[in-house]
Amino acid sequence: EFLEAVSKPGCRVAVSSGHGTGKSEMLAWILDWHLRVFHFSNAMLTATNIEQARSVVWKYLDDVIADVEAMYPWQAGYFVKETRRYFSVLHKDSWYVMPKTASKAKPENLAGQHNINYLVVVDEASGVDDVIHDVLKGALTNERNRYVMTSQPTRATGHFAEAMTKLAIREGGGNGIYTAITMNSELSPLVSKQFIRDKLIE
Repeated sequence: EFLEAVSKPGCRVAVSSGHGTGKSEMLAWILDWHLRVFHFSNAMLTATNIEQARSVVWKYLDDVIADVEAMYPWQAGYFVKETRRYFSVLHKDSWYVMPKTASKAKPENLAGQHNINYLVVVDEASGVDDVIHDVLKGALTNERNRYVMTSQPTRATGHFAEAMTKLAIREGGGNGIYTAITMNSELSPLVSKQFIRDKLIE
């Protein structure tokens, strides 16, 4: 459901995710897919603690790259992953994925990105200030631009909470703009019964 929603041009997707649902690996797949499929595309991965988000997503990105290049050997060597950028070998400055910190102190640092094929991924979006969301969404000027938020539901207020509730697309119509998806830890094959039992007791 998540991958189908993100594949639509102009999508706005909000994913409320529990522990152990595979969210970070899915983000790595989405970033790789966007870079490879859309010529001269740009993508930004952001979070309040970008080093933590980058280290997790970037770790999975190694596996994704290896899997893609094993399935499609002719793609090997076209894209390179460095510590702070994943890019086309021939177009490092114009065709890339870049992680950047979502800093409330300097929201303007996230502004200025525009592209026909531009993807913004906001990890741990519940903790990202609404001012930051406004700056990021201000770059979505093309009908093909995508905005993806993932988070555990740590706050009942703010843009992420609204995307999961009053801004969510409802069956039968309405004025929603976000495809709201819930990934439940209790249904994940990656989460042990013991973990769920412990959390219920706590």
